Amino acid sequence: MKKLFLVGIPETHIKNAIARAKKIGFEVILGDKQSNLEKYEELIENAYKKIIVDFTNFDELLLVTEKIHQMEKLDAIFTFKEAALYNVSKIQSLFNFKGNSISSVKSCLDKYITRKILKDHGFLSPKFNLCKTIDEVKEFWKCNKHPIILKPRNQQGSIGVRKVEEEHEIETAFNQTIIYKDEEDFILVEEFIEGEEVSLEAIIYKGNVYLWGVTKKLLYSQTFVESGHISPYARKKENELMYRQVLQDVVRALDIQFGPLHLEGFHSADGFIVGEVHTRYGGDNIVNITEIANNCDMHTPIFAELADLEYDIPSVHESSVCAIKFLDAKPGFVKTLEGLDTLKKHPNVVDYNINLEVGDQIGSIESSYDRSGWVMVKAKNYQEIDKVIKSVEKIMKLITI
Repeated sequence: MKKLFLVGIPETHIKNAIARAKKIGFEVILGDKQSNLEKYEELIENAYKKIIVDFTNFDELLLVTEKIHQMEKLDAIFTFKEAALYNVSKIQSLFNFKGNSISSVKSCLDKYITRKILKDHGFLSPKFNLCKTIDEVKEFWKCNKHPIILKPRNQQGSIGVRKVEEEHEIETAFNQTIIYKDEEDFILVEEFIEGEEVSLEAIIYKGNVYLWGVTKKLLYSQTFVESGHISPYARKKENELMYRQVLQDVVRALDIQFGPLHLEGFHSADGFIVGEVHTRYGGDNIVNITEIANNCDMHTPIFAELADLEYDIPSVHESSVCAIKFLDAKPGFVKTLEGLDTLKKHPNVVDYNINLEVGDQIGSIESSYDRSGWVMVKAKNYQEIDKVIKSVEKIMKLITI
């Protein structure tokens, strides 16, 4: 059988990924830190082998890959994890394995480079710049529209993202963002985009771009952290031709040639503005809600191309509306956990995960990593999904802090 070194555990969809890779004909060798291999042991039990590796350390990942290749003769290496994309792309290049170019992956990991390339290719764009000092941010403020956004150029999960609505807020926002700076002490500053935010989940399979689904993003109040997602987006059909054209143009501009694609964009008064672009699928269980809502398989085409097998991607057809809502709990200590039995019995609940125990402390939500749990629900249409979400939110509020 062919051997696939799958680097990192995308916990929300790793079980399906392994099963589908095996069905294609791969034996899956899974690599991650020991703590993750132990934490997700039940999800990865069908992997052929589990290897301890810190994939953020290139030298370590290369050494482990070479050892596996000597023993097993690898046919492919791949990752769904953001933090592994760059190192995996370098190894794909060294071993002449299928993958995106190092430069393409690097361009998508750096928000500033992504913005610059897309603007140079004629995409709508807010004004933006790299800033190293508070004075440089103040100069940007004077020359451009307000509000403005400060963000690290190479982080994910809304880490360090701050909105500035008044000039006196710049210093505080800068100091909160600069701690997540890049190696050259720069942060990305840009005009705030007013509009409805969505994400496009797609794949590049044998040079062609396929759209899996469009997801509406929900945010916690006064933050940039996602409080939920709904798939498909209500206006998907009326904008589908535009989305497909945008994907084609983005792929061409950033030279993305293979695999999953996650694109975040805004429906603004000026038109559709592309935000971030990633050579991976979206997090937050977006893979699962997209597959449920659009009746699709987002893994098999990837593994088929890695295995050099022919595969006909079935047409995507929307079969339901699926959503995920994250827990919205006030900061404090967990006194009791009530309502979980009611949650289990809810007819529209597909799955849930509440990462809380009595005695746990809940802090304010500054990034995606601060959320304490989620509930995934399914409904026939948008009218029904709104009612379902509201009923589930009532149950989630029974967790007493």
